[in-house]
Amino acid sequence: MSKFGAYILLTVLVTVAAVHNAVQHRKQFYSATIYLTTNKINILVMGNLAFSMLVLLGKLVKFVFLGQLSREELEHLVQNSKFSITEICLALTIFRGELTLQVLFLSTVLLFVKIFHWMSAMRVENLARSEIIPWSTHFRIQGLLALLGILDASFFVSIGLHLLKTKQPSVLLLFGFEYLILTVAAIATFLRYVLLVIDVRMQGRWLNKSHYVFYLEFASSLCRLFLYLLFFMIICTFYGMPLHLIRELYITFFSLRERVVKFIQ
Repeated sequence: MSKFGAYILLTVLVTVAAVHNAVQHRKQFYSATIYLTTNKINILVMGNLAFSMLVLLGKLVKFVFLGQLSREELEHLVQNSKFSITEICLALTIFRGELTLQVLFLSTVLLFVKIFHWMSAMRVENLARSEIIPWSTHFRIQGLLALLGILDASFFVSIGLHLLKTKQPSVLLLFGFEYLILTVAAIATFLRYVLLVIDVRMQGRWLNKSHYVFYLEFASSLCRLFLYLLFFMIICTFYGMPLHLIRELYITFFSLRERVVKFIQ
C-alpha cells in the first residue's frame, strides 16, 4: 500500500472513531452533530478528512485529464505552489478579523483550482512542442479547460451575487477577484490551445502564428494588469495596503512592458 493510501485509511479510521465517540456521548443526532462541529479535536479530524478527500479528488482529476506529469511540470507546480501559498497567507492577514473555518476551506479550494490551471497551461505549452498529439490528449485537455472555466465562472458569479446581496466588503472580495483572474487565465489558455490546433491542422506552416500568440499574450497581460489595479484600489479603500498584490503587479507590469517594447520594435 502506498503512503497516500495508508494516510487515507488512517484518516477514515480516525473519523469513524470520532463519530462513534460523538454518538456515544450524545445520543441524539442533533447533539452529536453539534459536538462534532464544536469540539476542537473533532474539528481537526473533520478538517483532515475534508483535506484528504480533496487531495484524492485532485489525484482522480489529474489521472482522468492529464495522466502522468512530466518532471518539468512537477517542478513548475512546486515552484508556483510555494509562491501561491505565501500570497494567500499574506492576503488573509488583511482580513484577519474574518478568518473562519469556511475561509480556510475556501483558501484550500482556491489553491486546488489554481494548481489545475497551472498544469493545464503547462500541458498546452508542452503540446505546442510535440510533433504528434493523440486525439485522446485533445479530448482530455478540452475537458479540463471546460471544467476549469465552469468552476471559475460559477465561483465568481456566486460570490459576486452574495456580495451584491450583503452590500458589504468582506474576505469574499479576495476569492471573487482570484476566480475572476483565473477565468481570464482559463480563456487565455483555451485560446492558446485553439492556436495550437490551427497550427497542427496547417502542419506547422502557419506563418502568422507568432503574431496571434503575441496579441493573445499582450491582451491577457493588459487585462490582468487592469484587474490587479482595480482590486488594489478596492482593497486600499476598505482595508489598507494589500502587500500580496505587489509581486503580481510588478510581474504583470514588466511583462506587459516587455511585450509593448517588442510590439513597437
